[in-house]
Amino acid sequence: FDATTAAWGEPQLLSQSPSWMRSPALTTESGNAAIVSWLQDSVAHDQNVANPPDRRVVYASRYDGAAWQPAEVVGRNDLTNQDNGDELALDANAAGSAVVLWTQTRSATGTPDAFQVEAVLYEASQGQWLAPDNVVDDTTQAFVPNVVMSGANGAAAAWTGGPDTVVSGSTFDPATSLWGAITDVPTDILGAGEPYAIDGDEAGSIVVAWAKDFQVPKGVFVRRLEAGSSSWGETDHLGGRVGNELLFAMSRNGHAILVTKALVVQSERFNNVVYGMTYSP
Repeated sequence: FDATTAAWGEPQLLSQSPSWMRSPALTTESGNAAIVSWLQDSVAHDQNVANPPDRRVVYASRYDGAAWQPAEVVGRNDLTNQDNGDELALDANAAGSAVVLWTQTRSATGTPDAFQVEAVLYEASQGQWLAPDNVVDDTTQAFVPNVVMSGANGAAAAWTGGPDTVVSGSTFDPATSLWGAITDVPTDILGAGEPYAIDGDEAGSIVVAWAKDFQVPKGVFVRRLEAGSSSWGETDHLGGRVGNELLFAMSRNGHAILVTKALVVQSERFNNVVYGMTYSP
């Protein structure tokens, strides 16, 4: 969509898979530019084989403000056997740098259900994707990745270890180009279907939001990590009864919006409403 002409452009084919695509993510940057990333099967699906290998790898394409650049593999391209990328998250800063975070299973590790969390950076000043980094290796489970990037090219990654776990995380230091040690993001223990999300501003402040529907107190909760601080603030209970869906987004100057689906009556799963809350710094 071109704001100058107030018109939508023609659809363009970015990539074509021999089998499946999944988990598309889109982020925008300044100068009308954008990046889209997705998981794409690298081998054709064989219906005659039980549990055929799909080997989903991470692709990305960048819109430079005038045209889409050719799609390219930016994740691991050495997947074998039943290795697969599973879920993906993407964020960018105003300068145009971006980070893609994804979870993948690696049967080559010798443990069939071994997960890895991987990340790859797009460096705007170099105009290219860097080599993928391993954030965590051989964890038993890793689901629901989230990632946020600051204006200084710092990044924070988060994921869950499955039901009845807290959120795990790691931060990326642009000075050393290294991901840090795995730590717990201070949320409540999240049961099956209880969602969470993280986002941040250009200065590097981060907010984690999560919803609890199976324990008391119920509702939506948030915690904030100020830029330059190593300590999370106190938990704020925003109230409300929630379902299993939550959206949270923060603008580059720190404004935020949170949207959640709620059940009008706990026992009536088809009777839903949607609530929204905003935050101003």
